[in-house]
Amino acid sequence: MMKTWKWLIIGLVASVVTLQADRIRSTTIACYDTKTLQDVLSRVDRYKNNDLKLMQRGCKVLGPKDKIHVLAPDSNCCGIFYRIQVDKTNDIMYVRKIDVKVEQAGTGNIFRF
Repeated sequence: MMKTWKWLIIGLVASVVTLQADRIRSTTIACYDTKTLQDVLSRVDRYKNNDLKLMQRGCKVLGPKDKIHVLAPDSNCCGIFYRIQVDKTNDIMYVRKIDVKVEQAGTGNIFRF
């Protein structure tokens, strides 16, 4: 009986953790600094369907399947961009705020012990 409760609780915690993840809404461009990202976004037609040129500028194309964490979800950082960490590579990059869905916005949600 105790084992089943233990596994039930572990399953519930795991499902809550996966539901609380930040995610990309649709395919977007991410760069290592905001200046490059602004330049790339202003010339997006030139880079469309050409990932090699984006990589030469130090940028990546991220999609909804890429797992990310928003590092600065509040308005204290980065203007119209979010500072994110890409889980697969641990790269710190910037993306447009409208391209990301943040599950826990703001710094008031962080519990400290």
